[in-house]
Amino acid sequence: FSITPLLNNRDFHSVNLSPYFSQAYSENAIRVDLGDNLKCYMACDGEYIEYENTFYENMYYELENERGLEDKENHYIPGRYEIDIPANTEKEIFFALSIDRKFNNENFENLIRKEEIRLEKICKIANAKNKTEKLLAIAADNFIIEKSGGKTIIAGYPWFSDWGRDTFIALEGLTLKTNRFTDAKNILLRFSKYIKNGLIPNVISEKGGESYNSVDSSLWYIEAVYQYLRYTNDKDLLEQVYSKLKEIINCYMQGTVNNIYMDDDGLISAGGIDTQLTWMDAKVGNKIATPRNGKAVEINALWYNALKIMEYFSVIMNDDFDKTLSTKVKQSFKKFYDDEGLLDTIEPFRSDIRPNQIMAIGLSFPVVTGDKAEEILELVTRKLLTNKGLKTLSSENEAYIGKYEGDMYHRDMAYHQGTVWPWLYGMYAKSYQNVKNEKWTIENEEELLNDDCIGNVSEIYDADEPRRPNGAFAQAWSVASLILLSE
Repeated sequence: FSITPLLNNRDFHSVNLSPYFSQAYSENAIRVDLGDNLKCYMACDGEYIEYENTFYENMYYELENERGLEDKENHYIPGRYEIDIPANTEKEIFFALSIDRKFNNENFENLIRKEEIRLEKICKIANAKNKTEKLLAIAADNFIIEKSGGKTIIAGYPWFSDWGRDTFIALEGLTLKTNRFTDAKNILLRFSKYIKNGLIPNVISEKGGESYNSVDSSLWYIEAVYQYLRYTNDKDLLEQVYSKLKEIINCYMQGTVNNIYMDDDGLISAGGIDTQLTWMDAKVGNKIATPRNGKAVEINALWYNALKIMEYFSVIMNDDFDKTLSTKVKQSFKKFYDDEGLLDTIEPFRSDIRPNQIMAIGLSFPVVTGDKAEEILELVTRKLLTNKGLKTLSSENEAYIGKYEGDMYHRDMAYHQGTVWPWLYGMYAKSYQNVKNEKWTIENEEELLNDDCIGNVSEIYDADEPRRPNGAFAQAWSVASLILLSE
């Protein structure tokens, strides 16, 4: 029986056609130098046969071809392991590879058992009782990583980094609902260091915060701090970040970069015709796939929510905070009222039926209550709710695109024009709880966990049946939403 490893080292947005690496023996393991100061160690309970500069050429990637990307790649083959298996017998074979540790005559069964024990501990901490809850707790663990001396959340695999918006939308499900409070605090403190001009960065690289092009990340951050206190009552965190929270509010009121500012009516306006600052941010060249500049409905729902949270925090901190502004915002928010549901944006006016309006009824402090809230929930349920998440645009709209497919241009144009997003399940469930005062659940959690990457949840689905899983095969906020729905 032969095991032949194919090795490569590259960014997840590219291919490597010249993977020339070097190798050396390191005790019982093989060390391969992959460049960029990166080494990997391989070990196996078989005989190693070394090759000299051997390559697997022209591996074909079908999905990349469908997406209009580079679809062929070469890989380095350092050698192969050969294991003798006598006829009519069974044999367990262990192969291990690591980029951060050597193997020193390890018992591979012990390595596997250590990981099983670690995952069992995670499930116990999360108080996961049934199979689905355990799968979700383990799925959550995939996204919580150590980076630059602190904890953070990877937005998705294989091609996302740690994004501010995704981190704080996913924080409650991944860390608080699973009782990983120390991780949650570490993440909140880490991001607070990179707040600039009142904005949470979209990305934190080794150089620091980058891409401050999100109008909602800072408002989701305030919501995440509130949720952390709700779960833990740990006022120490609030004391450490309170000045940063006030900075966010003041910068939004006075105006900050990317044309983000509070208008005279108390509502937040953001961006221009060539910018995309909300979560519906697809852009192809200079073309905005889903224009949402001006006053967006969920941004102002988040703004009202943030103001109410700061009123609550100011009492805890014995600090003065203007409690009249939230009243003004709530009154001005009625400008979003439409004949049915809420407008998606005003100034400029857009009446597309989208799921963003549920933020007005699903956040900790809903800006819309009563009959109008019932109407919003009924509209979203009827027009957008599916068995995989919420559609991003009603199928009745002439701009609706039912399938997410084709090259990058066509996929980005479809990204928020109907495509279904599982993460919106979490906000829908909170909206349902606020409006109906009862819990909303789904019965197909295991199906979602097995649609694509087994034990994880995809980023998106086609809007039309049969709703193929698409995008990143494992997405943090998709998993987080299902955790919020679990008992």
